[in-house]
Amino acid sequence: LNTLAHPCAGKLLFCAADLLAGLAMHAVLLQSGVAPAQACPAVGWGWLLNPLTVNISTRGSSDSLPCCLVLGAILGATSGLKRLTEPGTEPPLVGREASLAVAKGLLRGR
Repeated sequence: LNTLAHPCAGKLLFCAADLLAGLAMHAVLLQSGVAPAQACPAVGWGWLLNPLTVNISTRGSSDSLPCCLVLGAILGATSGLKRLTEPGTEPPLVGREASLAVAKGLLRGR
């Protein structure tokens, strides 16, 4: 990316991933029931304004990308659990039923 676009393109990508990780952390805190007035400073001081995180990202390290992936998985898991607990939703497919559903979907795509 650095050789194709600009020498700072990778650093900008990692800084953007830092911001995305901050947004995901804020969303996780809000989903867990933390008040918005408490969630915003926690993410701001704990991640976005932390000099260590800023220094790592601006030097071109990709540590924020795995953080985004893990936080995305946490968000997906917690939002999926909330959807399943709503009345009128059917239980998820597990085990053999899930495998068969995936196989049927792949065969229909051909």
